[in-house]
Amino acid sequence: MAVLPLEKLHIVVHKSVKDRFLHELQRQGLVHITEMEERSLQPSSDLTRVNEALAQLSSYKKRGVLEMFLPVKRSITTTIYDVSSRSYDYQTTVSEISHLKVQREQHIARLHRLQEDTSLLEISAGILDNNSVYLFSRRKLHK
Repeated sequence: MAVLPLEKLHIVVHKSVKDRFLHELQRQGLVHITEMEERSLQPSSDLTRVNEALAQLSSYKKRGVLEMFLPVKRSITTTIYDVSSRSYDYQTTVSEISHLKVQREQHIARLHRLQEDTSLLEISAGILDNNSVYLFSRRKLHK
């Protein structure tokens, strides 16, 4: 029988299938197995720093994202809620919001008119002579 040169292999398998896997390899006579001792890996300095930071932060109460930026609201009783809701004038708030919506629409319409006037002025402005005299549109500008 010829002797073949040996090659060193490192095989990694899960512990749950280790014994079956080794037995099958030895049964087929494919490899000569020597087990390596398990050793723990030394964690990197970054991992050590992260673990230390997590250990220090773990003592703090976990909060939601918004709670980090907004104050935590205190709870109120049903009686206080009922009194507050009855005393608040919702109709005034609704009418103020409606008035603000109308004003907003008026301002948007005025903005569009001003943009139109600006574009007309830019188009119709021209230099008539070397004295830098400008000709403007005769369209009535909105106030």
